[in-house]
Amino acid sequence: MLKAHVGTNFLNESGDVYDIESVSIHEDYIMGDIRLYDIALIHLKTPINYNELVQPINLMTSDENLEGKSCTLSEWDFTMVISNS
Repeated sequence: MLKAHVGTNFLNESGDVYDIESVSIHEDYIMGDIRLYDIALIHLKTPINYNELVQPINLMTSDENLEGKSCTLSEWDFTMVISNS
């Protein structure tokens, strides 16, 4: 079962763990091609409890014109845990 660990960058530190209900991958994504459509939405089984370390991000509205403006791009990676138990 997939889980989302929020509130920390490390699995061995405190934080909150949420069960993932489903993952929606962009329909045009091609495995191994990270240049285009490398995006997905993670749907949790329960809502996240926000605190000083865990906050929602602000998404742009569809009427915002960003042409010619600077932006900040963030990327997340994954951690794989392999267990024999």
